[in-house]
Amino acid sequence: MVQRGRFAAAGMILRQSVEPVIGVVVFLFAVASSRSSVALADVMVWVLMLSALVLLPVFPRVALALGAGYFVAWKVVGDSTPVMVIGGAVIVHNWFAHNRPWRIPLAIAYPVMTLAVWVDSTSLQFFLANAVFFFGLSAVAVAAGIVTRGRLAREERIRAEGEQATRRIRLLTASELHDSVAQTQSLVVMRLQELAEHPLLHRELTPQVSELLDMANGATKELRSAMSALRDVDKEFGAVGQSRDVESLAQQWHQFESVLREGGFEPRGGLDVGNVALPRPLDHAASRILGELVANIIWHGNPGPCLMHGVVKGGKLFLRVSNDVAGTGAPRKESGGQGISGIESRVAELGGTCSFSSENGQWLAEVILPIR
Repeated sequence: MVQRGRFAAAGMILRQSVEPVIGVVVFLFAVASSRSSVALADVMVWVLMLSALVLLPVFPRVALALGAGYFVAWKVVGDSTPVMVIGGAVIVHNWFAHNRPWRIPLAIAYPVMTLAVWVDSTSLQFFLANAVFFFGLSAVAVAAGIVTRGRLAREERIRAEGEQATRRIRLLTASELHDSVAQTQSLVVMRLQELAEHPLLHRELTPQVSELLDMANGATKELRSAMSALRDVDKEFGAVGQSRDVESLAQQWHQFESVLREGGFEPRGGLDVGNVALPRPLDHAASRILGELVANIIWHGNPGPCLMHGVVKGGKLFLRVSNDVAGTGAPRKESGGQGISGIESRVAELGGTCSFSSENGQWLAEVILPIR
């Protein structure tokens, strides 16, 4: 994702990098319009603004410093053909197009500095005409920058809508694939179970049938995990309770139920906090804890009925999650059955308690958090 983001950013820079082209064109025009042989001092002054325009798409602050250096060099060294001063308007346009800070003072400072250096290096002749021209040029740059900013915002919105549409297609594909493949896989498991329990099955074939049954159960689990990954369940729960716009536990409760249903589970229970307003830190932490517990069900539980219950009693928040344990053997702490790594420490920081147990093929997690 990071690599894709870098390529996308680089592509946007390449699409929007008209400033270097403008810089080269204006530089060549300055050379061509020179009334006499080009002096080295003039070229050095022009190169400052040319460098500013070339670096503007990638290093805007460096470009701004070079642009300011151009005006200083123009005043100190002089410029027989100050055509490159147009580059200042390009910088103003870029600042407004990308909504950079201090853009309004920059739009005012550009014509003021230009007029000040112009008057200092020449005279007050045609001052009014020059003032109208440079202030008008700055205004045009501002207007063009605002229009460009609106176009970029529309492109970003269209790109975001495209990503959302792609995600919806992926979710639809995952659901259809799960419905078609998982149904057949479940039928295979059922037939193997019937065959393994059949009284006429030859004893020598019993181990082989049991092995096939274990393989089918493992394939079912892998299929469920693949479907969960395709639906970005891990990404959804990786961001639960960690976004900038933190949702309350009550709001995220419905999200948890929706994701469980998508994974083939049947959530039961509910959230009952009454009129109690949970403190924001506790609300946030409870959402993250419950998100980890539900994610554990998605990854390691058997599809079917599961329990997700929350209630406030006696100044404490009780969270209870239960589901069928997938597979056999000793449950591992980090992958369901005896708790989840990290929850104990988070609950302890809040002064609460938690317990994880497994009995009668059910995995049970209970978390108690004090409200204070």
